[in-house]
Amino acid sequence: MTLDLTKPENLAGLRKALAREIAAQVRVCIAAAQKRVGADYLGFGTVLARRDLKLYERLNWEEVFPEVPVVVKAICRISRIGLAQ
Repeated sequence: MTLDLTKPENLAGLRKALAREIAAQVRVCIAAAQKRVGADYLGFGTVLARRDLKLYERLNWEEVFPEVPVVVKAICRISRIGLAQ
């Protein structure tokens, strides 16, 4: 099956499909960090400490991290299509 990427509706569909796949893969990585490894190797705690140090200091981050809900939103942009020469 070929997909004509010169048609805007096909390009929009491809962007949405890629964004869904990227978000799914990121969710897998986050779940692995939270549930299997139990370590914040992605740096969420560092970002929290920078944004709200008082909150971070009140939390036992190592204990809280595995239960923190994380919302993933992926946006995919396709800047160029065609063959490179």
